[in-house]
Amino acid sequence: MTKRCCCGCFSITTGAQILAALEVINVLGGAFYVDDSLIAGKNIIRYSGLGLGGVITLIAAILVFVACSKKKAGLMLPMIILAAVLLFFISIICGFCVYILCDRKAMTEFTKNFNKTGNEEVIGNFSQDETARYNLIGGTIFYGIWLISSIWYLSVFRNCYKHLKEQRSSSNYNQQRI
Repeated sequence: MTKRCCCGCFSITTGAQILAALEVINVLGGAFYVDDSLIAGKNIIRYSGLGLGGVITLIAAILVFVACSKKKAGLMLPMIILAAVLLFFISIICGFCVYILCDRKAMTEFTKNFNKTGNEEVIGNFSQDETARYNLIGGTIFYGIWLISSIWYLSVFRNCYKHLKEQRSSSNYNQQRI
């Protein structure tokens, strides 16, 4: 019996391949993102880092397809490591957001820095301080959702790794018995 994921809709290997395909689409979509600062030659280091991350993600996603088709669990490791690193950093960002929301002094400092960055945009009748606070609340919710989905994402790839490893060991056992 094959293991299931995605609420039981797909086998674990199909679920991992779907998530890898979504990663490929995400990387390719990001490759076409160009803004004025890139054209003006600003933020080159930032975009170089994003490009390197995109290439690493693309390689890891391709290895997921190869791992599932060739039934080689070891090829899943780059994507598992990538998902774990992403989960680590999202956890840190989420923790900082919650800390800033809970600590008045940190919130005051955040609001001051937010207003210094040239964010003159005011939403409706809200002051700049309220706008900064609502942006932080929205960011915290966004990162919280991303954190939960990253945990699920990692679990799908990890379960696929375990499944492929079990398949490999059971096929080796069956060959030894014959």
